Amino acid sequence: MHPGGAHPTKKVPNWIWFFLFLPFGATSGFVTVALASELESRSVSAEAVSVLVAWNLLPHTWKFLWGPIADTTLTRKLWYRLANALSCVTIASIALVPIHSGSIGLLTVLVVVNSIVISFLGMAVEGLMAHVTPREDLGKAAGWFQAGNLGGSGIGGGLTLLISEQVSSSVAFLVLAGLLGACTLGLRFVPDVLPEAHTGGAISRAWAAAKDLAKDVWKTIATRRGIVAITVCFLPIGSGAAANLFSSIRPDWNASKTVLALTAGTLGGVVAAAGSLAGGFMSDRMRRALAYAVSGALLGLCAIGMAVSPRTWVFFGGFVLLYSFLSGVAYSCFTALVLEVIGSEGAAATKYNVFASLSNTPITYMTILLGPTVDQHGSSEMLVADAFSELMGIAILAIVVAVVSVRLKKRAPPVG
Repeated sequence: MHPGGAHPTKKVPNWIWFFLFLPFGATSGFVTVALASELESRSVSAEAVSVLVAWNLLPHTWKFLWGPIADTTLTRKLWYRLANALSCVTIASIALVPIHSGSIGLLTVLVVVNSIVISFLGMAVEGLMAHVTPREDLGKAAGWFQAGNLGGSGIGGGLTLLISEQVSSSVAFLVLAGLLGACTLGLRFVPDVLPEAHTGGAISRAWAAAKDLAKDVWKTIATRRGIVAITVCFLPIGSGAAANLFSSIRPDWNASKTVLALTAGTLGGVVAAAGSLAGGFMSDRMRRALAYAVSGALLGLCAIGMAVSPRTWVFFGGFVLLYSFLSGVAYSCFTALVLEVIGSEGAAATKYNVFASLSNTPITYMTILLGPTVDQHGSSEMLVADAFSELMGIAILAIVVAVVSVRLKKRAPPVG
């Protein structure tokens, strides 16, 4: 165990971040795919299911508010063990709850509890990764990290649903809980990181921690890289928002629900995980802000290609998989950029989650904007609008980088 900011003498294997972060992605896929499908099969209304999914996402929008707790109390490893154990307990509890419209209230409570505790698991992994990963390995670490997130979503959703259809939902949910609990064994490959230290009584420690965290976050955001990173959070570069509407445009390509489930579900998760590794590789071989911009440009080109493609299910499935792959590239490029910005000192979990929480903003507003485009103009126009937003975001980012470079002329490493 070593203090925050110190790097271990033994190099941590980058692939370990895949297994440690897998429960974070798997619990999301579990709720949005496996549990949602089971509820729909029991004639629970689509509105009730959508509300439950929304409650699952809500804590991740505000998780940066409790980031200081993860940074200033227990060690990162202890937070991981507690969070993963509680998450597995909630999933196992859901397995024991009769699934029907009358139990939706209890299921929602369990889903929200799981969402909150899994956010602490995510913070534990982010804190460990930020503190023990050498600068030259940030891209590779980010790739494996997002592979765990996106690949885990496929496991938690697709694999759990498959077991549920072959056996029963209760058995499938219990199996998932056991698999995710085993991910804790990955901690043996990573040194622990102590919380930020403060002296005095409980109240004085809490106040000192709050002030230090606020200063640390502001110090990060106020840097040249920080300004660029905070700008990126609000731009639609790499948002991949069109993926949220693939189910709506599926009929235009004569694609069945099975094709959608395969390409946007289990197989899509595997492909997205591969894209994350590719994005991590790319991030270590060029400036990281540039790598993120390139990933957005590739997503835009993919959207345009899909817009003009022949209307057959083969092209639909192929472009959905390509879009998933490039979304994985963009996600890992974003993670590598943020890891570089926050550095290895101070409140790593809080700082990372400020950026991670804000990055949900463009996904939300682009989904809201693209939805009516499908209804009023059609699927091709929606995809072109998605591509245009990527290019506009890249142009704005280029302007911000240029302005910041002029205004903040200091002896600092270049952005990205």
